[in-house]
Amino acid sequence: MPGRPPDPLKRERILTAAIALFLKRGYHDTSTAAIARRAGMSSSHMYIYFKDKEDLLHEAVCRMKDEHTALSTRLAKKSAGLDDEQFIELFYKAQKSIRHRVRFIAHCTVAPGTSKLFEGM
Repeated sequence: MPGRPPDPLKRERILTAAIALFLKRGYHDTSTAAIARRAGMSSSHMYIYFKDKEDLLHEAVCRMKDEHTALSTRLAKKSAGLDDEQFIELFYKAQKSIRHRVRFIAHCTVAPGTSKLFEGM
């Protein structure tokens, strides 16, 4: 009898933990054990959701790319109907989000060997 399907909330907890630790410690100084601890599970359980740390990094960058695209699209669509103050507030939020993503990518791209993960993005 097959087990239960993987829980998307657990996958999200792992990814969120990985992003936080990659930002804080950098890619190379973050272990999968630390990610699992922060996510509240065992390392072996984490491998149900991600094959390795590189897979986590790739997923994190893909997510940030998708979030950036969605944020840019929302900003463009909403800007037409906003007054100046509303637009500035929305623009500031977008810039803060972009800075967060750039910081994350900068932390990760200084790690040797990680650039191959992002080919074709």
